[in-house]
Amino acid sequence: MEFFRQFHPKTPMRRYEPGETHLYLGRTYRLKFVKSDTSSVKIIGSRIVIGLLNPTDRDAVRTQLDAWQKAQARVWFERRLLVCIDRFSDKDKVAPKALIVRQLKLRWGSMSQSGRLLLNRSLIGAAKSEIDYVITHELCHRVYHHHGAKFYELLDRVMPDWRKRKQSLERRLA
Repeated sequence: MEFFRQFHPKTPMRRYEPGETHLYLGRTYRLKFVKSDTSSVKIIGSRIVIGLLNPTDRDAVRTQLDAWQKAQARVWFERRLLVCIDRFSDKDKVAPKALIVRQLKLRWGSMSQSGRLLLNRSLIGAAKSEIDYVITHELCHRVYHHHGAKFYELLDRVMPDWRKRKQSLERRLA
């Protein structure tokens, strides 16, 4: 378990205050709250603008932002999954049977023996190239269910710059 803690995001405890920074697709955005009759989350310039009936209600802000991030993660991870599958010659062999997006504490992703790809919702803060690294790494587990030499040979072949992407991910979300 200690090994995985080094990869766990070390972002400070979120307070959901105006001006607080949040990562989205590798960029930093500041939170802005506005009074609105309809709940909404939009990216406007360098801000994540959250519209709520009561924008001073931190629980409502957190709930709204969490729901938006989860929905965005699902959309972006599905898009990036298609791009990553395309890296492989045998696309049917590496395509997962399901994609699950959850908030995980200890890892960025995993691939079950049955072919279910699980991705950490927090990856939505990473750049697309870093998301692609995690997905590609997990797709390699559809061929090799271990981290042996053959696994890394495959990863090197389909994503020669994976080490750089991994390092970038660890710097950005650490």
